[in-house]
Amino acid sequence: MIGGRLAGRRALITGAGGGLGSAIVRVFGSEGALVFVNDVDAEAAQRTVDECRAMGHPVIAAVGDISHSDGVGAAFETVLGDGVPLDVLVTNAGVSTATDPDADISVNPCDRDIRHVNDGSWRRMTATHLDGTFYCVRAAVHSMVTHPQGGAIVCMSRMAATAGYGAVHYSPAKAGILGIVRSQARSLGKFNIRINAICPGSIDAGMMRYFPRDGVQAGISQIPLGRLGEADDIVFAALYLASGEAAYVTGPYLSPNGGRVVT
Repeated sequence: MIGGRLAGRRALITGAGGGLGSAIVRVFGSEGALVFVNDVDAEAAQRTVDECRAMGHPVIAAVGDISHSDGVGAAFETVLGDGVPLDVLVTNAGVSTATDPDADISVNPCDRDIRHVNDGSWRRMTATHLDGTFYCVRAAVHSMVTHPQGGAIVCMSRMAATAGYGAVHYSPAKAGILGIVRSQARSLGKFNIRINAICPGSIDAGMMRYFPRDGVQAGISQIPLGRLGEADDIVFAALYLASGEAAYVTGPYLSPNGGRVVT
């Protein structure tokens, strides 16, 4: 489309092979952006590309494992191959405690204490969330500083980063993302680069389906709005932060969580 809040922008979404990431791609595409679809799974990335192209949105696959700097480099080679800088980055890639191949499967993933987290689990969680965010933000900034209009970065954290929910390897990894956002908001403003975070609560999309349903239902009882969040509750927060509507917003986080945590 010609119009839209992201008309003419180039956006990279990580972890966009399905779930929340693919929903962000669809909405950003509908708002006029050229969207690069990153995922470690090439087939999943291509599915998102095919779905969005069928809707008439301009999208391109940019495959790479963001938990490694060379994987981020490979994705950015696709994004920057024509010499045009990036306008928007959304770091959405993540892994769940419920799908951790190194975890003790007898332990409830919603309540995994430090005794049940081995070295492999710790490294996988921190590499994907914290290292991946660092590598992607660093690469994006190298591009955005050459752009007269600067850029917008949206980093997906989690309510667990601010409220003590989540396993001992998940919460610190997500909290570290907020540290990156806060430090870089102070450093990047002079380049007109904005960086913000989103800390979703319990969202009925993507990895939520791996958690025990009784635990999910118990969690809903603690949410004042009485329901799980939907993908759109997060997607439109990301759209706001990526767009010119948030031109004077850099450094804080939004936490769509239905009122479960008020900070």
